[in-house]
Amino acid sequence: MKSSDFWHGCLVIPLVFVLIGSKCERADRVDGPGESALVDSIVDKLAVGNRIMITFSGIAGAPPAHIEEIRADGFIHPPLLEDEVKAAGKTIEELRDELRKLYVPSQFLSLTLTLSVDGRFYTVDGQVRLPGRFPYVGKMRVSEAIAEARGLNNFADRKRITVTRANGKRLVYNSLKAKENADYDLFLYPGDIVNVPKSFW
Repeated sequence: MKSSDFWHGCLVIPLVFVLIGSKCERADRVDGPGESALVDSIVDKLAVGNRIMITFSGIAGAPPAHIEEIRADGFIHPPLLEDEVKAAGKTIEELRDELRKLYVPSQFLSLTLTLSVDGRFYTVDGQVRLPGRFPYVGKMRVSEAIAEARGLNNFADRKRITVTRANGKRLVYNSLKAKENADYDLFLYPGDIVNVPKSFW
């Protein structure tokens, strides 16, 4: 073997390990604070044609649930209110808070008001106590989605939970790390799939 061949082999092997290690690091990366801005700018904005359900609770004789589609002018006409309300372009939380101020205290002394948008869902499957599809009712985090699925079961791998976005982007979510630092508790988007794998340890 020539000395040049020997040294060439020594240089190539470390390079391969560096590349592999770099690739693994990217695949295992958990998005943190940088993702939070995406929710406000993309996810929760209501649009013309969205079907909104307004649910009233927390009081005796609460009005029945009201379902209405946002009109072409961006407005809806909730029950018991004289004026129409602009809905398009607002987040679910903004519209909910605005409606609550219109109902309380002029209509009710106290009221719990919930908004949901027809056709917006997320899925939690794998090692949770109640896997399934759930309605997306506004800005929430992955930990809240797991809680809606009754939490992780005893077989769950808490460090290798995957979150697959509707656009195909796939992230690895570490629930233990998220519990220690809320910045790593990812926001959830409509259409997301949260999969909790089985732990083999």
